[in-house]
Amino acid sequence: MQQDLDLTVMTAASQTLAEEVGLEQVVRTLMKSMIIHAGAQFGLLLLLRHGTPVTEAVARVRAQEIEIELQPPGAPEELMPASVLKTVLRTRRPVTLADAATEAAQRGLSMGGRGIRSLACIPLIKRGELIGMLYLENGLSADVFTPQRMTMLEVIAPQAAISLDAARLYGDLMDENLRRAQAEFDLREARSELARANQMTAMGSFATSVAHEINQPLASLVAQAEAGLRWLNRPQPDLREVSSSLENIRKSGRRAADIITALRALVKQEPSPLSPVVLEDVLEEVLRILAPDLEASGVTLVVVPGPGRHRIMANTIQLQQVFFNLITNAVQAMAQAADRRLRIVTTTSGDGVG
Repeated sequence: MQQDLDLTVMTAASQTLAEEVGLEQVVRTLMKSMIIHAGAQFGLLLLLRHGTPVTEAVARVRAQEIEIELQPPGAPEELMPASVLKTVLRTRRPVTLADAATEAAQRGLSMGGRGIRSLACIPLIKRGELIGMLYLENGLSADVFTPQRMTMLEVIAPQAAISLDAARLYGDLMDENLRRAQAEFDLREARSELARANQMTAMGSFATSVAHEINQPLASLVAQAEAGLRWLNRPQPDLREVSSSLENIRKSGRRAADIITALRALVKQEPSPLSPVVLEDVLEEVLRILAPDLEASGVTLVVVPGPGRHRIMANTIQLQQVFFNLITNAVQAMAQAADRRLRIVTTTSGDGVG
């Protein structure tokens, strides 16, 4: 009858262990099962991590209830007799004391002053490798861990070892998946942050470009307005020069509007409209606008025109910007030079496109 009961208990415990997946569930199931069916008051599960025993769980019977504490503080030697721990680690064989008070000294084991009447420590071995051990004790009764109960525990131990190792691997896999998911999330966040930073940089560059391009016609507006005022404030106002200044102001205003239109098209990534223009006329207009700046910089500009005039298909505003940037950059680069020379060479392809 007792053997049939033990077989039923053993089968039920094995099935329960096989059904669990997570390490915590496996540990709780194992500890509860062993405490109940082995008749222990205290149980300890140790798992080897890198060859060192680590306390995975402690189970205690208190007021007819089983309390299970996972990964409690304290070294294994503080929770069980160190001599028993070392013996099982060395021999990989079970240690059983039916009456610890009399047998411990006979077998060279020290209980460390613990009030233990009977104990059992079963190694958990998987494929010849020690992965942990299960320690059980009873402080009230001797002969608790009978040969029949020890047989049951030793039969369940391999199943427990397999379940614990599988649960550990499953937990490691889940942790790795979580780490990868977190790494992917962090990578997406970093990319988003980089995109935002690039966007802010692009906006800053664009704002600088807008200020640079708009400054050209605005400077021309101010220069022409000052020239017109000078012509008006002369003792004999020269209305023809004033009219010329006003016409230049009108052209500069239109050029500013055209630049804004071109910048809008650039932002919208629209193609720039092309129209027939004379290359030399565009250059002359830019040189006229820059004449005050060139004079203030002490730069003498000599234009040597080539044979004929070149009519091309181009965007006038963008072409003016090219000439303007080339000349102003060259003037700035020559600021510290003693001999300041600037040479502009223009060429066109055979189809008339610059």
